[in-house]
Amino acid sequence: MHLVISGYYGFQNTGDEAILQAMVYQLRRQEPGVRLTVLSNDPVTTCSNYEVEAVNRWDMAQIRRVIRQADGLISGGGSLFQDVTSLNTLIYYTSVVSIAKLYNKPVFLYSQGVGPLERPLSRLMTRRTLKNVEGTVRDVESLDFLHRLGAKGPFSISPDPVLGSVFATPSCTWLEEKKLTSEIVTVSLRDWPVSKDYRQGLAALLDNLAEKGYTILFISMHGVPDTEAAEEIAALMESETLISPSYLSLEEKAALIATSSLLIGMRLHSLILAANAFVPFAAISYDPKIDSFAKELKQPVLGDVNNEKETWDPAKMNASLEHLSDEDNYAEYCTTVRFLIKEAEKTPGLALRYFRERLD
Repeated sequence: MHLVISGYYGFQNTGDEAILQAMVYQLRRQEPGVRLTVLSNDPVTTCSNYEVEAVNRWDMAQIRRVIRQADGLISGGGSLFQDVTSLNTLIYYTSVVSIAKLYNKPVFLYSQGVGPLERPLSRLMTRRTLKNVEGTVRDVESLDFLHRLGAKGPFSISPDPVLGSVFATPSCTWLEEKKLTSEIVTVSLRDWPVSKDYRQGLAALLDNLAEKGYTILFISMHGVPDTEAAEEIAALMESETLISPSYLSLEEKAALIATSSLLIGMRLHSLILAANAFVPFAAISYDPKIDSFAKELKQPVLGDVNNEKETWDPAKMNASLEHLSDEDNYAEYCTTVRFLIKEAEKTPGLALRYFRERLD
């Protein structure tokens, strides 16, 4: 079986690379002989990192050729069908699916987050593109959105593939060299237009945690822009902090988070990596997907950077962290994570069965 995988791959975004690694691992565990071709912004690196075939995601002639020769297309994971970043993003991913449908190739959505779609044209494009497409979405909100959109599927819910990840490297040399003796609070931020109150409030909260004896460690999930966002907050703090190098591997970043006592994060996959390691987290929302994941795991949201009325009061935010130390709440969190991990492990089987049925 030969499958093409379409997503936001080859851009050195830790979250999306974690998705691809998880999908490749899970599909091959179910069917070792499956042939995988990834549409990538950096085909050479993608081939090397995941031992897959890859083609340039911008070369439509190559994309048409490889899809025509394949047995089907996997679209996902991640948030591909949305127009918040730009309409061009949606046009690209709907075009790839349309190419597959043109050649009568089955298409499977793989644990996608769908929406927001703010433009009427975006909703029309997505509804038409997903006609006769099946698969899974990663949360209830995405499923409800598809139903309201009129995309009937059938679609079901399956957690983000990263929740089913197994990381080969359980340690980070960079962190070990620091020889830290205190517990760590890891912080994952991203470049986003935010208020001054947010920056000052978060800096004060992190100073408060540092005063309690924690080491504040910023982690970059997507290169230099995330590092710069961390530097802005660190500059407002009175306490000393650490900022991890952006070049660390996915496994090393996962190890950093796994050694933490708490993660405070904007990046969705920083939260997912925390859950994967049973590390409590507090979210900072900039997108509905953050609120959805935090709600599912009953973890606090410190605030929404898009809400102009948000107070970002350090005392209020600190109070929202208090329940994370409650043993009963932590036990419930771990139980939910274990359930989601088992559910995530089912998705490759669903995808492979879907394609097999259409090959027979």
